[in-house]
Amino acid sequence: MVYLWFLTTFIALVLTIMLINKASKHFAWHYLPWIVAFASFFFCSFASWTSYLTGWTPWLYKGWYVAGAVLVALMGLGQMLFLKLNKWAILFSVYIGLLFIWFVWSILYAPVDHQLLTRQGEIGGSALPRDVRLFSPLFTIPGSLALIGGAFYSALRHKSKEGWLIGLGALILASGGTLVRFDIQLALPIANLIGITMIFLGTNTSSLSSRSLSATNA
Repeated sequence: MVYLWFLTTFIALVLTIMLINKASKHFAWHYLPWIVAFASFFFCSFASWTSYLTGWTPWLYKGWYVAGAVLVALMGLGQMLFLKLNKWAILFSVYIGLLFIWFVWSILYAPVDHQLLTRQGEIGGSALPRDVRLFSPLFTIPGSLALIGGAFYSALRHKSKEGWLIGLGALILASGGTLVRFDIQLALPIANLIGITMIFLGTNTSSLSSRSLSATNA
């Protein structure tokens, strides 16, 4: 598990740097939430890797939980912006921003179960109080609908392979957390690695398609 999380962390860092580099050359607003989402994914992977080496600390765990909760919502926002659903994107960004402030304020003062933090393996949000854990689906459910729904809409409506890559990648990413609930812990880093790579390839391809379309229209 340590080596898998190290590999996932390394790949996440590389993909984040590549995305930043691409955005610096061909800037578009939809890159911003994608970059923050990939950076959040990198931090989550790094925190998981560190937890197997030295164990969780309360602040590392809280940071991991916050980053993991918001990254899908940010990807969904990026998908909205790419599809030029600007009005919905503005509303969703306000929703994310206000909820994020409330979430961070709540988790800062939330107690953690220190006994759970000493365990080896994935512990999810179980070391936090239930009222704090309720924030996670408020990010992930609408974020997943925007991300997966937007990706498959693009795939079916415009016959775009990037839509399939992002949509299937998001489903694979989500499957890791589901399989952990059945105590298949190895599935999480593998699903994360495959899922985030497919999503990156989708965003990379979509940016190329967008520029090609703009050039054609010009």
